[in-house]
Amino acid sequence: MVRCSSRLQETAVTLHLRHYTRIIPYDTITAVSQNRLFLIIHTTHGRYFIERSIQRSPYLVAELKRRAPALRQAAVQYITNPLPRHLAGKSSMFLMGFGLFLVFKIVAVGITTVNDNQDQMQQSLLEFLPVLEHHYQIKPVHHREQTLAPFHRFGNGSHNDFRWYFERESQLKPATVEETCRWLKQCRYVSDEEQFNTRDHWLHPVEFEASRQGDCEDHALWAWRKLVELGIPAEFVVGQAKWADDHPTEAHAWVTFTQNGRAYLLEATAKTEMVCPLETTASLYHPWYSIDQDFQTYQHNRYVKANLP
Repeated sequence: MVRCSSRLQETAVTLHLRHYTRIIPYDTITAVSQNRLFLIIHTTHGRYFIERSIQRSPYLVAELKRRAPALRQAAVQYITNPLPRHLAGKSSMFLMGFGLFLVFKIVAVGITTVNDNQDQMQQSLLEFLPVLEHHYQIKPVHHREQTLAPFHRFGNGSHNDFRWYFERESQLKPATVEETCRWLKQCRYVSDEEQFNTRDHWLHPVEFEASRQGDCEDHALWAWRKLVELGIPAEFVVGQAKWADDHPTEAHAWVTFTQNGRAYLLEATAKTEMVCPLETTASLYHPWYSIDQDFQTYQHNRYVKANLP
């Protein structure tokens, strides 16, 4: 077996194998596959076999698919043309009907199963809904309900009760939303893999304030605390985001707040326009869970509403 560790960088992934190091530019990666023993990275120059038991292997696969241009393009093609619009012939109708039966059967099992695996099922459904929305013009409906969601549901790096993020004195006290955004624009986005060599690590707002660098959760948690300290109703939100048609959806964190009777979304990692009306973001931001200024948690669901006669 080939022992290996990996490090994700701006333009390439570095693999530290037993006797040598390989730097693989993302733009050379053409495919990523797995079998029982190995993770296989296919490139324009050859293949790299990595022992399957490598730490965070699923995360590495997901990140390679997100960062490699060829793999991103393949994902976009799947969403653009996933299924035929028109079916002809009895065999096609049978296959289509059987496929839909399997989809709804899986959905039914996922809905009736009450455990932590429900989070994964929900994310899979959120990946499927854009297919319905784009290809068949079926609009998903958003539903938000109060729930007792434990803090670990919000992410792998969420190891503390949310009240913990309001402990310790913060030195910065912006007086407005605009001042909050101006300070955030001076901060640098740095992934947890690059900064801490780990998949997910949530900084305390005071630590983020001192370093002025972190990923989306770190930016959003600091922004959420500042808005709550200003007396503004605000929620810290985790879910999926998609910023462009040729960009895949990915896990993300952001803030929503209400001011002068209108709801807004604050994209804390943006370096240009951070705040926009919430109703304009429905197709780009898909929330899973959120927590408000009173530490009430919510679950957000998207589903297809059938227009029955």
